[in-house]
Amino acid sequence: MHCTIDTLQIAGKIRENIWKIELVCPLTQPTFWIYPPEPSFLLSHYQFNPTFLYRPHVFLWLSHFFVEKFICPKCQNSTLEKNGALLPHRVTDMEDLFYIVSWAYYCIQGCHSYFSGWNKSLIGSLPAYLCLAFPAVLSYKSGLSNDVITQLRVGDQHKMGPSGVRSLLLEMHTLKFNTRLAQCY
Repeated sequence: MHCTIDTLQIAGKIRENIWKIELVCPLTQPTFWIYPPEPSFLLSHYQFNPTFLYRPHVFLWLSHFFVEKFICPKCQNSTLEKNGALLPHRVTDMEDLFYIVSWAYYCIQGCHSYFSGWNKSLIGSLPAYLCLAFPAVLSYKSGLSNDVITQLRVGDQHKMGPSGVRSLLLEMHTLKFNTRLAQCY
């Protein structure tokens, strides 16, 4: 439940500031991503807490901010209503992991169906520019980023196979871990 409270707080802050550009940093642009602090900056201020060094990236998939209303993909008649925040969904990327946070939606007036924010039919009902912004292919419990899926395709075309891609991912994740470890010492 701790994740749900954090998700609600983050979503509230994003909703308030989604189009505002921070005056402190003129290069800040609105984004779906929440990045952890860069380890070099933390370590330069003598903050040696390992939990700060291994925080994952978070992708906030709050697409209801970008459309007037969600039409139910199942019955095509009624509007979907927000039904609370979902627990984060873990996704494997090329160098590390990230989490996708989204809302649940419910068809109140029509078919009474429940949709998670990353449901394929719900994403497919969005405009193309939003569909293409979704960064992963999800399974029931986890997912793979679009970069990993692309690597799987390329690996298959060049006779690398899934075991070769697995070895590549293991090497990339180990390299990232060792780099962070070397930064601490």
